[in-house]
Amino acid sequence: MAAAGGPSPSWGVLGEFRVFEALYDRGLGLGDRDLCDLVRRHAPRPGSESWWNGFDRTEHGFAVWRSDAAGGPEAVTDLYVLAPARQEDALDEWAWAVGDGTA
Repeated sequence: MAAAGGPSPSWGVLGEFRVFEALYDRGLGLGDRDLCDLVRRHAPRPGSESWWNGFDRTEHGFAVWRSDAAGGPEAVTDLYVLAPARQEDALDEWAWAVGDGTA
């Protein structure tokens, strides 16, 4: 058992992630570059990091950005997910675990 303040981090743990989701209506009509600029302007992550320059697409077509996490296993990584409003249920299933929490 670790001293007060919680257990020491384990290198086997993935780390801490914060997930920011946004939905958009049909007709957003932005190209990839404009989409990246939009996320950069509205994301809460400060600084001049270049994480927002590119993104991945999921099999559902969601755009996902991952901030650069530096500083070891205690660092927090932000994920930004942009999805069409009509796919809100699919986004919920993709982003959040479903179940009763038992292993």
